Amino acid sequence: MKISPGNAQHIGERKEQQDSFGYSDIEDKEFVRHGGVLAVVADGMGGLACGADASRLAVKIMLREYMTKSENEKVIEALKRSIITANEAVHSMAMEKGLEGETGTTLVAAVVKDNQLFWISAGDSRLYLCRNNNITLMTKDHNYANELARDVKQGIITPEEAAIHPDRNALTSFLGMVDLPEIDRNLRPFPLESGDILVLCSDGLYNALTEKEMAGILNLDSPQQSAENLLQNVLSKKRKHQDNLTVAILALDGSITKKFQNNKITKNNVSNRSIKNIIFFILFIFLVSSLSIVYYLKHNKIEPQTKITIEQNKNVKKSGKIPLIKNNDPIINNMPFDPSFEYYEKIKIGE
Repeated sequence: MKISPGNAQHIGERKEQQDSFGYSDIEDKEFVRHGGVLAVVADGMGGLACGADASRLAVKIMLREYMTKSENEKVIEALKRSIITANEAVHSMAMEKGLEGETGTTLVAAVVKDNQLFWISAGDSRLYLCRNNNITLMTKDHNYANELARDVKQGIITPEEAAIHPDRNALTSFLGMVDLPEIDRNLRPFPLESGDILVLCSDGLYNALTEKEMAGILNLDSPQQSAENLLQNVLSKKRKHQDNLTVAILALDGSITKKFQNNKITKNNVSNRSIKNIIFFILFIFLVSSLSIVYYLKHNKIEPQTKITIEQNKNVKKSGKIPLIKNNDPIINNMPFDPSFEYYEKIKIGE
C-alpha cells in the first residue's frame, strides 16, 4: 500500500518550540523494502534550550540508527536498538550540561512495513490509529497517574485524591535517564488495512482535542491538510498556556488522500455532465412533441378548408400556442441540483 505523510507544528503559547519530529527517507525504495517508513515525534522538557536540544537530538539519533538497519534485522529489534542509542545520546548531553535528571524528552516512533505496524515509545507522546472513522490509542503513557490508578485499585488512596495529586502528570520514563525503566512497544506486527491513518502527536495536541474531534478532522482532507486542520482546531480554542503541539501522519494507500480525490469533480467531468443533460433534455422534448403530434393526428381528422367566414372566425379562441412543457412542470423543477461547480471550487481552495 502507498504511504502518504503529513505533518504540522506550532509553538502554542510557549516561548520556545521544544517538540521535534522527523521521517525516514520515503524515497529510498531499497531501504523501504526491508525497513518500511519510520515517523518519529519527541516532546522535550527541562526548560530553556535544553528541552529543544533533547528532542532534536533524540529524533536525529532515532532516525540515523534505524536507517542503519540491515535486511536481516527485525523491525522490532531495530526500533529497540535505536531508542536505546537515542536515550544514551540524550543522557550524555544532559551530563555534559550538568543537567542529569533535569532534562530529557519523550519519544514515540512508528514504522509501516508490508501493511504492518510496529511502534515503540517512552513518555507520554502518543500514537493513534484511525480506522473507519474510529480512533484508537495504541500506546501507553508513562506517567505517575498509572501508579495512582493502581493505588486506587488497591484501596490505598481514593479516586478523588488521585485526580488532584500534584504529580499525576509526572513522567516515569523518558529519554535522558541512565536506563529506560519502561518502554511501550508491540512484539507482534499489527495488521493494517487500506484507509488506515496513523497519527503521532505530542500532548499539546491530544490534551486540546477529544478523540471524536480528531477522527472527524482526519477524514476530511489530504494527510497534509488534515495535519494542519488539527492544529488550527486546537488554536481556535485559544486555550490559556497552550503547550507546543506537533502531529505527524502516515496515511495508508492514499487513505484520506484517496477519499479526497474520489469526491473531487474535475472541470472535464462537469462539462461532460452538462452536455449529457442538454442532450437528454433535447431528446425528451423531441419525444414528447412526436407523441403529441401522433395523438393529435389520430383523434382529429383534418378536413380541407378553403374559406373561413367572419362568424366562424369570431368563435375561434385566440389562446396562443400551448407549450409542451410548462415553466412549472415538475419534470423540470424536480430535477436534482447539480453542485458540481461549487463543489469543485471548494476542493480547489482546500488543495
